[in-house]
Amino acid sequence: MNAARHASCRLLRRLAFGLSLVFAIAAVLAAYRYRVPEGAVCAIAPQRIEAAPDSAPSAVSVTRYRFEFTALRAGDAGLAISIGEAVPFYRLQLNGADLTPQILLERRDLRDLAPHFHRLPPDVVRAGRNVAVLELPDDRALGRQRLSQLCAGDAVALYAAFRANWWRMVGIPRLCALVLGMLALLAAAGWLLSARHTAYAWYFACILLMLVRTIYVSTGERPGTPLLCAAIDSVAIALQPYFFYRFMRDYWHLLLPLPAAVVRIGTLLALCSCVLMALLPQLPGGRLVYLGAVLVSTGASLFAVGAVSCGVGRLQGREHGVALWTAVFAYAVALPEIANLFLPFEQRWMWTAPVAHVALAVGFGHLLLRRLVLGADLLRHAARAAADDLDGDAAPAEAWTHLSARLRRRERGRLIRDIHDGFGSRLVAILQRARREVPQAEIQRSLQRALLDMRLMIDALDESSRSLGVALAGLRHRLEPVLALAGIAADWQLSGIDDVRIDDRRCLIGLFRCVEELLGNAAVYAGCRVLAVEVRVIDEELMLRVSDADSGGDRPVRGDIAPLRALVERYGGRCYVAAADGRQFACTLQFALF
Repeated sequence: MNAARHASCRLLRRLAFGLSLVFAIAAVLAAYRYRVPEGAVCAIAPQRIEAAPDSAPSAVSVTRYRFEFTALRAGDAGLAISIGEAVPFYRLQLNGADLTPQILLERRDLRDLAPHFHRLPPDVVRAGRNVAVLELPDDRALGRQRLSQLCAGDAVALYAAFRANWWRMVGIPRLCALVLGMLALLAAAGWLLSARHTAYAWYFACILLMLVRTIYVSTGERPGTPLLCAAIDSVAIALQPYFFYRFMRDYWHLLLPLPAAVVRIGTLLALCSCVLMALLPQLPGGRLVYLGAVLVSTGASLFAVGAVSCGVGRLQGREHGVALWTAVFAYAVALPEIANLFLPFEQRWMWTAPVAHVALAVGFGHLLLRRLVLGADLLRHAARAAADDLDGDAAPAEAWTHLSARLRRRERGRLIRDIHDGFGSRLVAILQRARREVPQAEIQRSLQRALLDMRLMIDALDESSRSLGVALAGLRHRLEPVLALAGIAADWQLSGIDDVRIDDRRCLIGLFRCVEELLGNAAVYAGCRVLAVEVRVIDEELMLRVSDADSGGDRPVRGDIAPLRALVERYGGRCYVAAADGRQFACTLQFALF
């Protein structure tokens, strides 16, 4: 019964998720369609007259467009002309009167993408036929020339449609740029508060790329040249999928080789298309090249989002839902801008990408903020638990030191128990089985060596091994039975080292392994039967000398001691092999005190 109820709840949640996503996408796309003025005389594509030098002293080449209309009955507000699109910018004349005296066609840093509205002075409008002439600069450095949707009619109706289109094309993108700027500041603050986590850095980079696109469509100023700004905008669009993939990968710590390769290839192809369009702005079929670049980049990013969402679905259900909803919504809303390249102006969607960018930034910013808040709550609960666990009369520094030492001891004890009860027990069982089934085999010595190494590591981690004398006494206790089985007697001289403290457990483990390797070399390569082991502290250095104590022996050093020398140097020590007569074995190890 409970299983059926849970299944029904999951089905309802998925249904609500899908319906909310579809409704949000449909609402945005319906609201962003271009609004055509009602009751106005419109020309979708004004008549082009000719391209000729301007009468201005700079002799700028211009293209003139002609729009004729018969004077309509004006309302209380009079008549007006609205222009849906005049790119890069324009100068308007009506019946010979200049309505835009502030526009200079000689400018090279302007590319106005906004709609325009002009009220017509009553003394300019004629009772019969009226002729409006628009002049657009014809300069390749300004990009492709566009002029669409000229309407003349009642000023009130035209202004309502103009304001609606202006907000879609300019107003809302400017608000989106403001929101993205605030999110960029929050991302930078989160990067500092999270100890410079890379996910915040990639999120900040994604927002910067979104800002480039949003500012491009909401402002007319183009520093440098319009073609340069257009190239930067295209590169920002091409890089967004890869940056968002890196953000998602670092946020969830997912390693997905196939999606990474797909996103890299798609981004590379999109960048190549951007370079081609920048070098050849008048290339035939440039729209198709741009369309191909956007589709390849978008397809690769959608594949990556799907792969990451599948991986996240196994980790965090809520985060999976937020990531999938925002990603699908953003791409579904932003894609209609591609259709604007092929649709008539009055059937277009007006700059839906800024809204998609804000949705994407807010959705993933919510995930980052959630992680930050959860981390703060975790620290707060840990601090409260630590405060309850500590003595209230102790100073803060002493209390923290006491707690840290207690936590270290607890963790060290847990680690020792896990090693001893798990790996150690299994290794002992394997050794006993080897003694029964394969006596006198090399595998027994290898297993004994592994078991000894494990026991030495446990001794080095033990809290009682704080003194060097105690640590080496434990080492002697472990090694003497092994040496006795090999027929070797050892004379240990460990005086004067009890006061030497050990703080670094890793150095002690290294010392144990070096001594074990040294005694093994003395037994195997030198054939020693009586060893003298002397440990002293001289000039802030630990000196450990192992020599052949059998004065009657005459056994030269054989074998390769390079592994011993490499092991000692790995732990920061030095190894010397020498003897007074050059025949008997003697080796000295030197380590800095730890």
